[in-house]
Amino acid sequence: MAYGLYFLHPYYTGGVDTLDSYQVYIPREHRITTRHGQKFEWSASVIGPHPGTHFASVSMISNSCAELHSTAPYPVAPIPPVSFKDVLFSYGHIELWEQMSMDGNGEWIREGITNETLVIAHDGSYMSTDSTTLCSAGVVILCTATKQWLKASLAERSLCASNYRGELLGALMALLILHAASSHLPPSTTTVILHCDNKGVNSHGNSKLRSLPEKQRQADLIRHIKHISQTIPVQVKWEWVEGHAVERKGRHRSSVPERLNDQADKLAKAALLLAISGGNAYEGDYPFEMVSIKLTGKRVSGSPRQALQDHWGYNAAKELFGEKNIIRPEHFHLIWWEAVGSAMSLYPKMYRVWITKHISEFCGTNVQQYYWSKGERSPKCDFCGDQDEYTTHICRCRDPGRVQMFQISVQEVFDWVSKTLRRTDIALTISTYLLGRGLVKMVQCINSDDASLLALGRSTDLLGWDCFIEGRISREWIPAISPILAISCPRLLVGSWGKTFINKLLNIVHKQWIYRNTLIHYRGKDGFTIPEHHAIINRVEEYFTIDPDSILPRHRHLLDTDFEALGSGPTSNRLLWLANVETALTVSGLATSGALSRDAQDYFDTPIGARRSQD
Repeated sequence: MAYGLYFLHPYYTGGVDTLDSYQVYIPREHRITTRHGQKFEWSASVIGPHPGTHFASVSMISNSCAELHSTAPYPVAPIPPVSFKDVLFSYGHIELWEQMSMDGNGEWIREGITNETLVIAHDGSYMSTDSTTLCSAGVVILCTATKQWLKASLAERSLCASNYRGELLGALMALLILHAASSHLPPSTTTVILHCDNKGVNSHGNSKLRSLPEKQRQADLIRHIKHISQTIPVQVKWEWVEGHAVERKGRHRSSVPERLNDQADKLAKAALLLAISGGNAYEGDYPFEMVSIKLTGKRVSGSPRQALQDHWGYNAAKELFGEKNIIRPEHFHLIWWEAVGSAMSLYPKMYRVWITKHISEFCGTNVQQYYWSKGERSPKCDFCGDQDEYTTHICRCRDPGRVQMFQISVQEVFDWVSKTLRRTDIALTISTYLLGRGLVKMVQCINSDDASLLALGRSTDLLGWDCFIEGRISREWIPAISPILAISCPRLLVGSWGKTFINKLLNIVHKQWIYRNTLIHYRGKDGFTIPEHHAIINRVEEYFTIDPDSILPRHRHLLDTDFEALGSGPTSNRLLWLANVETALTVSGLATSGALSRDAQDYFDTPIGARRSQD
């Protein structure tokens, strides 16, 4: 029979009989060590609370002897936190409050909630020119009765960073502070007002029970804000405040909420700049989150369905590009896929289809048509005739016309980069690399010791020239040009620059494709393509230099044709002339071999307009 007893180490156990008395057992003397537990003998009954610190599991051998089986510390009820700061830190995630400062111990916040003397403002910050993965928030709380302050800021690192997310972070921080300050307050109708210059945040905050659409941006924070605001025992309400009002009206003419919003904005910017320069940035979860969705360790901020589709698409594309030897799997993450997606979203559907077919080697190149025709068509390039025409040959063909078109297209890229970045050296690096057509590395084209440019060059060389010209540029462009754009073209965001850059690179490939198809496939009114016209002209040029004696007298008038008029006239005239010349050459060959009859020989020996001799 097992009893739960209290055990006081080393030689004291107490079996509880009542709340006011307990039994004392002491270890047996001169005990023999066995595989069983230690034996204890009853010693006395004691009145009063027991001094035990452990639970003991025993087996009663007899009425006065117990055998110890195991012990466990007696659980001590935790002391609930009382102060505001202790309550806030008890939520965990203490790193959220590393940049928080306040007057006193924060108890004035509780009093301000009850007396409705708090003025709270929050704001967010985001600088895409410096970092596309960082955003920040600032919160300022003032008690108008005690004139005490609380200021807090936080920078977050996230793939979904934006100015809107920064605003939401500020709202979440303010709610967590209110949650801690009101933890010991009874439910009441007291209202606490939060001031924010973002109407979207205000709308979501004031509609706690309204569900979110499936494609809601930053749904993780909005959902959490709605949840926290419902758990606070007081009423929380958001009101709009004009952003940057202090800059427009001046501090003395601005209201208290406007001034606090201005301070929150400055706090957020300072936290963001600190994180950009190498300071800490938060990447974890938040207190009281009911649901947190992550894929490969990355937080899902919006639609779970879209996130799953993007995750699956990313892995499928990585596998497909690896199988086709377009991009090695270990280099797939180097590409600035966000900019590629932004550029593709602007194109018409058929243009996107062409890009897909071109990259996957399914365009109607001569190699592909060779497969389709089962060998009836030559896979060689129609222009240079030296190499099989794969899609990689489209921008490498050395035909003079196509080379000239390529140089013009590269010059357009050079001019645009020079205009937007105001850095001729970077524009020259890009144009030199493009004109090298895969025979040179980008690091060889960089004439600078700039670490960011060298990192960009190494990353680009890992991806290869074909990836570059087809718009799959390196992610290293972001840190390389962000500080440059901030000076040369502040209104142009780095994402917009990358999207336009990709578009101009793809235009080079598309112009080569259009030029190639125009010459090969375009048919004029007479039904002939440009190469067919060139072939006809070449045959005319070949025949009008033949020796008149190589044909019979009756056909020699063909060589007296006005070739200038023939060349500028209809194609049908040239074809008729070529047919007559070929007939003349055939007849001359028959005459030389003696295959013509005497009458036929006389006929062809007589020039046109001359009387035939009579036998």
